[in-house]
Amino acid sequence: MSAPVRVMLRRRIVEQINAIGRTPFMVNKSNELHSDLLTSHVFARRFGVTAIVKSNTLLSSTRPQGGRKTDKPTFTLSKTTRVWSRLSSTLTGRTCWKCGKTKNGRSELFICECGIVQEVSDLTYFQILDSEETFDVDLKVLALTYKELQKILHPDKYSQKTEKERDLAEIQSSLVNKAYTTLTKPLSRALYLLELNKLPIEEANSDVDPDFLMEIMEINEELADADSPESLQKIQTENNERVNDCFLEISKAFQDGNITLAREHVIRMTYFVNIDEKIKETYRKSFE
Repeated sequence: MSAPVRVMLRRRIVEQINAIGRTPFMVNKSNELHSDLLTSHVFARRFGVTAIVKSNTLLSSTRPQGGRKTDKPTFTLSKTTRVWSRLSSTLTGRTCWKCGKTKNGRSELFICECGIVQEVSDLTYFQILDSEETFDVDLKVLALTYKELQKILHPDKYSQKTEKERDLAEIQSSLVNKAYTTLTKPLSRALYLLELNKLPIEEANSDVDPDFLMEIMEINEELADADSPESLQKIQTENNERVNDCFLEISKAFQDGNITLAREHVIRMTYFVNIDEKIKETYRKSFE
C-alpha cells in the first residue's frame, strides 16, 4: 500500500473514531441501550442461496475446535449461595407505601400482600427479573419470570384502582419490558453490565485500536464492492463468525471478572453488529 493511501486511511480511521459514539450501539447519556440490536432475520432465500438465520440463538451457542456448534450451557444461580444472599439483601426491609407493612422480600416485591402495586425503580434489571448479575443468563428462566411479572402487572388489571396504582402498574410493566429487552440480547446485556461495573462505553471512544479500525474499513470496502447476493452472503457468513467469537470472548472475560477486557470485546462487537445492519440495508436497497 502506498504512503499517500496509508495517510488517507489513517485520516479515515480518525474520522471513524470520532463518529463511533454516534452509532446506535453505544451507551450514551440517555442510556439508549434498549433498541433492537440483534433482531432475527433470514437472509435472501428468494435469490437462490443458502440463507443465514441470525438471531440471539446463534449468539447463545458455542463452537468447539472441530467447528460444530453446540448449545452453550446456561447457569442458574443457586439461591443458597453467598452471591444470591448479597443480591437479595437489597430486597429486605422494604415497607408498603399504602399499608406500611414490612414486605416479605421477593414474594411481595411488586405487589404487597395487601394487593397494592409497589415501587421498584431503585433495582437493577437483574434484580427485577430475579436473575444473577451475569452475562451468561438463563434465557428460558428469564422468559418465564418476564411472563409471570407481566401477568400481575398488566395495566388493564388496575383500570378500576386509584390513579397512583394505575400509574405504578404502567411504570412497573414498562420497566419489566425494558429489563427483559436489555437482558435477552447479548450486546445490550453486555453494555448494561459495563454500566453496572462503572466502566461504560462512552460516546467518544478514542481508545479503539487503529489496526482494528483498519480491518473494519476493509470489510466496509468489501461491502461497498459487493455486486451480487452471493457476495453479500459471503460477507455475512464471515461477519456472523466474528460476532459469535466476540460473544464467547465477552462471556469468558465477564466470568473471569476482567471487566476491562470485556469492554474491549464489547466495543469490537458493536462494530460487527453495525456491519450486519449495513449488510441488511445493502440487500434491501440493491437486491430486493
